[in-house]
Amino acid sequence: MKAKKIGVCAVDAGLLMIGDPCYFIGKDSGAYKQFKSWDDFLKRTKCYEGRQLNFEHGGSGLGVVARTKYGDGEYPVYEVVDANGGHALVVVTAGNPLSIPGCDV
Repeated sequence: MKAKKIGVCAVDAGLLMIGDPCYFIGKDSGAYKQFKSWDDFLKRTKCYEGRQLNFEHGGSGLGVVARTKYGDGEYPVYEVVDANGGHALVVVTAGNPLSIPGCDV
């Protein structure tokens, strides 16, 4: 496998979130219907513990949110591809160089 740095993710809340943008952008999105404000989001998700975000009907998959190791800042994001060039995963690191066994950076 090979890893390529594809950018950085800026953090101002001490949190990172992974999810499909279509669930978070616009008034018809699942997140917009559930969370009316930033304070509401924090209160209802308890996201500083790291957790799964569920859709309004209770099903999993809306996204995942977790604390960052060092709080605010910029975190490197790597795309890892397999030997055939297929996307294997995306990794956000805690500011340290990427280290995945069997993966060349």
